[in-house]
Amino acid sequence: MKKKTLVIVGSKNPVKIKAGKIGFAKYFNNLEVKGLKLESEVSAQPLTLKETFKGALNRAKNGLKIKPQADFSLGLEGGMQKHSFGWTTFGVVVILSKNNKKGVSISSQLVLPEKMVEKVLKGKELGVVLSQKTGIKNINQKQGAFGFFTSNRVTRETSYINAIILALAPLIKKELY
Repeated sequence: MKKKTLVIVGSKNPVKIKAGKIGFAKYFNNLEVKGLKLESEVSAQPLTLKETFKGALNRAKNGLKIKPQADFSLGLEGGMQKHSFGWTTFGVVVILSKNNKKGVSISSQLVLPEKMVEKVLKGKELGVVLSQKTGIKNINQKQGAFGFFTSNRVTRETSYINAIILALAPLIKKELY
């Protein structure tokens, strides 16, 4: 029997684990995906692309430290970024392979309402602000801001799935990277 491809997800968030399973299943048949509670080592609500990337990278690195036998370690970090047109929310994906290859991607971005951004900038996590506004408990472990604002046409999970597939490109098309 063929060896399973082991993927560690640097989170216990069910959205991130399911996105990891679906994204990696586009390329790998015999798959085992495990979520681990790993620290991002950045603020609870990253407010720059740089900090969000660092959080995803740290989760991926920590996954390989704890489970060095894993074929891949997947770090996903949700963040926010200020642009000239407003604040957006997005996710950064970092995939590290056991043979030191790296894939990186950024999800789609969603412009956020200014009233919500004001609360985040005062120290609250976007998921908490959104849960309070919508009444949906732990919305970040469900459809997230993407799902809420698009009436589930695009969800946090689907945006992560696409970003995972894109981040896998250098690991799948190795001869070109």
